[in-house]
Amino acid sequence: MAHEILSIMKRRGIFASVDLHNNTGLNPHYACISQMDPRHMNLALLFRRTVVFFTKPHNTQSVVFSEFVPSVTLECGLSEALYGVDPVVNFLDDCLHLSEVSSHSVAPEDIDLYETYSRLALSPRTPFAFAHEPEAKDASVVFRSDLDALNFSELDPGTLFGWVRGDAQLLVQDPDGDPFDGKVLDYAGGEIRTAERLIPSMFTLDKKVILQDCLGYMMKRKSIK
Repeated sequence: MAHEILSIMKRRGIFASVDLHNNTGLNPHYACISQMDPRHMNLALLFRRTVVFFTKPHNTQSVVFSEFVPSVTLECGLSEALYGVDPVVNFLDDCLHLSEVSSHSVAPEDIDLYETYSRLALSPRTPFAFAHEPEAKDASVVFRSDLDALNFSELDPGTLFGWVRGDAQLLVQDPDGDPFDGKVLDYAGGEIRTAERLIPSMFTLDKKVILQDCLGYMMKRKSIK
């Protein structure tokens, strides 16, 4: 079905692809692109100056459509938060009044561009909790209760994420889901701390989401040059 839809959209000659998302943690509104092309960036900037570059998973709508048309994913905050509605409505209204998506170069000072390079996950067999929960006293991994408040903050090495018991550790993966080749976290003294300067995104306190998908992502700033 997805291939059929893609084929139909190619024949129709659409001028943009927009994928609307909610998320499960405290994140600012931002746009995602998967092509470093001025048209993709200008489309994203109609929504927010905060933009994340990603290419994996490779089968998402915005990645697939980006091969032949300006394409964005819009992250519009928590699903129950109405403050995400008006910005999306305004963005779609602006799109409907475009004759074309601008191909003018984007100045570095006009965009806050990030790139996702790893993600944090947990083994389903690892008992975990947040510090404010009663089950934290028995969990192998305990996260600080305000973990999602760190999203889109530039964190120095040594920033505390939580605590571990025994030899428990988080899974640090690259965008393909394979083990990440680098040291992101340090576990000295039973604490989970950042081992390098990084920027989290999509950190969530929703345990179901953490087990089904991941805890969140690590980003770095990206130059448009």
